[in-house]
Amino acid sequence: MVVVRRLEKKLKTMITQNITSDTFHQSYSLQHHQSNKGTHILIPDNHIHAILNLGHPIKKSVVGQFRTVTIATGELHIMGCQSRGMVLESPDLHFIDMKIKPTYSRLIFASHQPFVRNESESQVNLRLTSTEDLIAYLNTSYDWESFDTDYILEEAIAEIIDHAGEIKIKEIYELLGISKSHLEQKFIQNIGLTAKEFAKIEKLNTFIINYGQYRDSMNLTQLTFKSGYYDQSHFIKDFRYFMDLSPRNFFKSHAQFCLEPNHMQNAS
Repeated sequence: MVVVRRLEKKLKTMITQNITSDTFHQSYSLQHHQSNKGTHILIPDNHIHAILNLGHPIKKSVVGQFRTVTIATGELHIMGCQSRGMVLESPDLHFIDMKIKPTYSRLIFASHQPFVRNESESQVNLRLTSTEDLIAYLNTSYDWESFDTDYILEEAIAEIIDHAGEIKIKEIYELLGISKSHLEQKFIQNIGLTAKEFAKIEKLNTFIINYGQYRDSMNLTQLTFKSGYYDQSHFIKDFRYFMDLSPRNFFKSHAQFCLEPNHMQNAS
């Protein structure tokens, strides 16, 4: 059984290795953004985002909404897993985006009780000016080694990722031997999304990846089916829910956010 094999592997790793600060370094990836285009779109991706603003003040808003939050120069702004796309606007965008695994939401937002959906917080006057500063600060600010991630949540997320979001929630809670309400409670209380939302976001990101790879050889309809959607209407409905635009209109105006060179640095 897949879950049993994962547990055996995890236990073996814990027994044979000393858990050090490597726990933190295995939990994130980094992207460095610098552009004078003025706008950057963050598509929901089931990760925590720690954004260090190195440029002019950034105005952050939820797609389709007018209310903005300002991320000041030098400010560290941490966002939990988001259920909607985010717009970042500035005359001169320059920021570092650290993407952290969703299972660490409770560690980072430990003081927020109960856990709030679409959580975010800002930390100012930290005097962080580089990727190295950001890594050092987050590594020492949270007790990564002592934090116990929720095993059931980890396994549920692993199943969703393994299936690229194309799995029924019923299959997950039956596989794990728990009730539907227990599974939903794990997701809501630990990361602020429902299991179904998490799966839909995973499938959306599969589409985004496929669009970047196959846009020249496949049309949107073909990409829809390749990404696990059974028909276009479901895809369009999900896309509008997360991005407040139809897929066609989004890619007409914002395709560059799916086509940018991959500057991701996977920590090891």
